Amino acid sequence: HEARAHWNADFPGFTADAVYMWDGKQVKGTITVDAQLNIKYDLGNKDAETSLRPSFGSLIMHRGVGDDTPDYAANWKDAQVHPLGRAINLNDKYGSWYRVKDRQILQVNRTMGPTMRFSTNVLENESGRMGFLPRAWTVSYYDTTKNELMRSSTTHVTWAWIGNVFVPATLQTVNAHNEGTDVTSLVLSNQKLLK
Repeated sequence: HEARAHWNADFPGFTADAVYMWDGKQVKGTITVDAQLNIKYDLGNKDAETSLRPSFGSLIMHRGVGDDTPDYAANWKDAQVHPLGRAINLNDKYGSWYRVKDRQILQVNRTMGPTMRFSTNVLENESGRMGFLPRAWTVSYYDTTKNELMRSSTTHVTWAWIGNVFVPATLQTVNAHNEGTDVTSLVLSNQKLLK
């Protein structure tokens, strides 16, 4: 956890011009993230903001100030050799387990209620001045009652630097599900720190 890049306690927040594309549509506006990581969307379209909120909100939340790490009663899950690293049980209420390699969390497995679980696989991290920043990852959601894949998503992110502060630059997600595939794309520009 400590090797991941996160914003420091003096993170001021930022604002940026935004272009968001979803469902064959495009909107332009601004997005502001304050020092407490509250997000204000000014895209002029509530449907666009509703579509963007889960992916962008998750991106911001995971870079949280200090990103306090709970104490886990962790133990090795097994001794299997795996390309994504050694498996570690967190022994939390979600049945979480990670794969860790070279100080990087490359896989996260967790239950979501009684009938669903997900597995996140990190495809690429950027090694920066403040630690590892995610560049690309997949998330697969499973129905645990049928042991079947329900849907999957692949996300690619790029980052920009303003002095010693990193901020998102692009966020693209490809969602695959029973109805087909949809793609959302956010491009931020003219990023400015709030103070």
